[in-house]
Amino acid sequence: MQQGWSNTPFESLAHQLRGGPVFVYDSLCPERAAPERRVAVAQFVARVNVELIVGTFSVDWRTGAVRLRSAVDLRGQPLTEALIDGVVLSHHQIMIDWLAHLVGVVRGEQEPDEAFTEALEQFG
Repeated sequence: MQQGWSNTPFESLAHQLRGGPVFVYDSLCPERAAPERRVAVAQFVARVNVELIVGTFSVDWRTGAVRLRSAVDLRGQPLTEALIDGVVLSHHQIMIDWLAHLVGVVRGEQEPDEAFTEALEQFG
């Protein structure tokens, strides 16, 4: 599904991991990191990941795709609206909080430490 309500539109996908009882929600950064920017992007997402309570950013080193993944292990329980909300709402807030700075690093407009510090300042 396309998320157009954010300042930086992005795409999200809900699925079950390997067909198992895990609900997974992925959102993709709208731009891929060029090979020369992948180290900087990896440094940025590593710093961001330390701050996150749920979800994690990752970089596909082969393609430069950057995604945020959040998930819940259903442990044999039915997938409820409350479980979906618990994953999706916090996930979207993470994208709102960090995506603009991630894109700045991907494009080479910001270095990872600068982007990270600037993003943290928005939290007060």
